[in-house]
Amino acid sequence: MSRYDLRFRNVQYNVKNPITKNNKIILNNVSGEFRSNELTAIIGPSGSGKSSLLNVLSGYQTKKVDGSVQLNGVECQEFIQQYSSYIMQEYKFHQFITVFETLMFSINCKTTETDDNAKREKIQNILNKIGLCNREDVYAGDLSGGETKRLSIAIELLDNPKILFLDEPTTNLDSVTSTQCIQLLKNLAAEERTVICSIHQPSAITFQMFDHVYALANGCCIFQGPHRNVVPFLKDLDLICPSTFSPADFLLEIANNDYGSQNDKLREKAIVRESRKINPADVPVDTLSAKKLIKILNAQCVKNEISALIKRNWLNNARDKTLTLLRLAIHFAMAVFIGIMYQGIGQESSNILNTYKFLFFNIFILMFTAFSSLQTTFPLEFPIVKRENFNGTYSVFSYFIALSLSDAPILVIHSILCDHNIVKFCGTRIRIDCRFNVKCKVHLNPRIILHLPICIILKLLYSNERY
Repeated sequence: MSRYDLRFRNVQYNVKNPITKNNKIILNNVSGEFRSNELTAIIGPSGSGKSSLLNVLSGYQTKKVDGSVQLNGVECQEFIQQYSSYIMQEYKFHQFITVFETLMFSINCKTTETDDNAKREKIQNILNKIGLCNREDVYAGDLSGGETKRLSIAIELLDNPKILFLDEPTTNLDSVTSTQCIQLLKNLAAEERTVICSIHQPSAITFQMFDHVYALANGCCIFQGPHRNVVPFLKDLDLICPSTFSPADFLLEIANNDYGSQNDKLREKAIVRESRKINPADVPVDTLSAKKLIKILNAQCVKNEISALIKRNWLNNARDKTLTLLRLAIHFAMAVFIGIMYQGIGQESSNILNTYKFLFFNIFILMFTAFSSLQTTFPLEFPIVKRENFNGTYSVFSYFIALSLSDAPILVIHSILCDHNIVKFCGTRIRIDCRFNVKCKVHLNPRIILHLPICIILKLLYSNERY
């Protein structure tokens, strides 16, 4: 694997305050270099710009950003996602999909490999590497915090990225689990990867595991270099770290102005390290636009994405019995309610106004139930879709098509339940004639047969309109 060094110069990121209309500087002309084979920690107090710097470097944030970001000396804002993966702080999964199924879904979407044995072997190798080989049949919703973090890393390792961004991977983890997580990242960095993670306040043990430290305060860099250089760096400014203090804690206290305003001195002393000589053969070529176009036009990729998404949606719907039964119960209850309210109105022409009212009410119920299902499910799924789309698992087009196709059978069942009230509306009853116990005839009013397809079409249209 080639070396991929990430260098950034004079990066500035501003946001506008919606109330005062003033620009707030989040990153103030920061510069640095993160190298392959190193585990880099971006540390700093809350609001110092750690996550913002990760968002800019990973290509997640591109608007209102100035400066240069280079990969092996080549400007890479347009193609950084081709070589990297971004594991965000809030990494959610479908709770009714197992660990193995989650990884199999990702590999089906990201590759055109047709050999299932090869896929399973690759998944098993990754599970063994991250220590989840005994948890492959466990639902993702039943995993512990540390196991969830490891699963998030495993998903991105399927692409074998050269650069790995992680936003506070030790959040909500105890000290032992945090140490195990950082050790895993260090092992990944040793495999010729550039691993960059933000971390709020590392313990003394985890701090010593980082090869490179990049400290921020108020959007400015106040230190960058090996962890062992923190104490000498501060000592040169007459800031003596007590022997009982962790260097990381002491640096964060200085950044919070607990020892007076020292950040300006630190910023002036923080020197950008010299860039490593780049092998011309390692320089990436900007082919992202072409690859994206090929993927969009590649019917096989789209087919794989849609097929994998439909399978995951069906598994999730089948196992999430509470939501599925609740949706069925609501449609059945509304059908009975409307049927009783408008019972017998189809028998006399004097009820023509009530007939219009019924049709309007029935359409309104179909629309409301389609929209209400979106309000209960999509907000929970949106972070997953946003993350998977950004990391290139599937396109928005594939997600929309798969969601519409997987939800269509359920919507048809809902429409049939709602159409139960049409029997009351028509003022007729389903009559079965049996003659000589041999032949049976079912007599239905034609309006029932005409109304059912209308209900199904409206339900499908409204369900697609909600997206």
